[in-house]
Amino acid sequence: MALTDAVVRNSKPQAKLYTLKDIQGLSLYISPTGNKAWHYRYTFEGKRNRVSLGQYLDICLKEARQKCEDARFWVKNGFSPHLSHAIETSNRGEIVEVKVKIETFEQFSARWKLFKFRKLGLDIQHKRQSTHIQIEHYMRIDLLLA
Repeated sequence: MALTDAVVRNSKPQAKLYTLKDIQGLSLYISPTGNKAWHYRYTFEGKRNRVSLGQYLDICLKEARQKCEDARFWVKNGFSPHLSHAIETSNRGEIVEVKVKIETFEQFSARWKLFKFRKLGLDIQHKRQSTHIQIEHYMRIDLLLA
């Protein structure tokens, strides 16, 4: 059943967070502190996700439904609504440009390697470096194919 503005306005906080569901994945989350936030639940690449559309006092029910419709457009066209700020569209709704930085596997593996070395304490020179050498070897021979 679709929400009405009166139901949303008159909803009161309870001891636990609760949800008032609207249509097409839109829902209003009401926290025990009284905050009311619009959320859109969707399935993207086989996983259930949720994106916040804004606070109730800033966005009325009509605007929340429009934002939900926009988010549904992104999901329908194969994009996550979380990335909608990086996608430029024309005034007819056609996707013009996607401004997302695509990272190569080599760049990702370099970031992972630094993370792993710091976690293992291998960025300190007086530590034993055999694990460092082994990781470098496996990445170079097996993963990067250089």
